[in-house]
Amino acid sequence: MQKEITPVLLKETNKGGIGVSLLESAVVSYPWYLAIYQGFLTAFIFTWEVIKAFALLIWGLVTGAGGMTQDLSGPIGIAVLTGKVAKLGFIYLLQFMAMLSINL
Repeated sequence: MQKEITPVLLKETNKGGIGVSLLESAVVSYPWYLAIYQGFLTAFIFTWEVIKAFALLIWGLVTGAGGMTQDLSGPIGIAVLTGKVAKLGFIYLLQFMAMLSINL
């Protein structure tokens, strides 16, 4: 998807921006007995999404569409993204590390 955008001057930073950034949206808290179940459910959902993404990547390479390869990142890109996620807080960093582990 391509979209033409025009940066605007943001009053908060006094710099130009387009309104795209990482954002802490919500922290959900469960009682300990539900947290275990929700943890397994979330891990299953992440694993399923990773499997679907790899299947789409391979399908795109086989059919010649291949458009997802520009979204791949190496160790430096992962380190930069880890730094950004770490600024959001420990919970987000823990979830990001879990997602990386599932990918590996």
